[in-house]
Amino acid sequence: MKKNYQSLFNRCIYIDNEGELSNSFLTLAKKQKHLTFDRRYLDPKFRQVTETPFKEIRHYDNFISMDINTFPQEREREREREREREQGLDTLHTQHYDKILDYYISAYKDVLRGLDKNEKYLFSCSNGSDSRIIISLLAQLRDEEGYSFDNILFHCWGRPEKDSFLQLMRRFKFDNISILDDAKEDAYSICSSDICVEGFYPYDIMMKFWGEKINPQEYILLSGAEGETLLRTFTEWVHSHGYFSSRGDAVHILAAQFKDIFFPYLTKELLKISMLIPKNLKNIKDTRLSRDKLRTDICEKLGTADIPMQSSHYNFNFSAYNKKTMMDKYLASQFYKDFKFSLNPDELFTSNSSFSAKMWAFATTVYERIFA
Repeated sequence: MKKNYQSLFNRCIYIDNEGELSNSFLTLAKKQKHLTFDRRYLDPKFRQVTETPFKEIRHYDNFISMDINTFPQEREREREREREREQGLDTLHTQHYDKILDYYISAYKDVLRGLDKNEKYLFSCSNGSDSRIIISLLAQLRDEEGYSFDNILFHCWGRPEKDSFLQLMRRFKFDNISILDDAKEDAYSICSSDICVEGFYPYDIMMKFWGEKINPQEYILLSGAEGETLLRTFTEWVHSHGYFSSRGDAVHILAAQFKDIFFPYLTKELLKISMLIPKNLKNIKDTRLSRDKLRTDICEKLGTADIPMQSSHYNFNFSAYNKKTMMDKYLASQFYKDFKFSLNPDELFTSNSSFSAKMWAFATTVYERIFA
């Protein structure tokens, strides 16, 4: 039983024509007596909203499905704020801006106090604002309240963020660190196809960012992902396709790879606060860290805003051997046998978010597991 995973706010649920719900697209697909591939997915210009590659399954309406009854106050406050904006009163909320930040920081620390000292955690750590917030708060809990956090491995995905990541580690005196060597070929082991994308998503969702030496089943994944809760209102966040589909599914996929997962931003405790923060304080551009002002101001309060922000990207470094292996795997797939749909190899290996990257991942993981 993955108790942390089960307690997180779930934004990605599927429903079939009989009304059955599931967190797993693959599981629900395998239960169907008949599956019909939606040929619109052969068109690179097609953009799914609630659709999935199979006509019998769709994304469930998140506004109904996501424990909305636990957020009645948030819904009412949002209505109140809309009325206030109409009357020009929204600037009144900014009078207590510092108090809002302090209250959020205090709540975040309280969530991190829930980390289990008897478990091992892999902290998927970048140099981004969300990672900075967690790093600095862990340091405060260690220095002020005696937490050791020796059970946390601070893991950086690769070289693009390495320098700033190491600056953060030195400043806050954490030395239990790991940095993936993405300079070598095939660093993320994409071609193995043993991780299923659970939908029509690119292969970057299959990345084994923990490398070869770490067994994910021994660790609870700690992540600062989903910080977008500080960018949007509750309604915007729940309905946004990019958040409830690919990012929501990523949570489920990671939960399957690790012993458990712990995403502070998806805890009810933080959501109840982040969704009450006035809209006029959210998603304000800030040049200091090239992020939003709200999270940057939190970083400023916590002493991390002066460390340069390095841009993140993935060095997949596909070897010639694995490029051939990936193409051979696709050409041998049941999907290719059924539809004879050709991929663009250049696009496949140069853009991890491309149509070809999505089609390859879907064909070799989802479709293959169902029909092969």
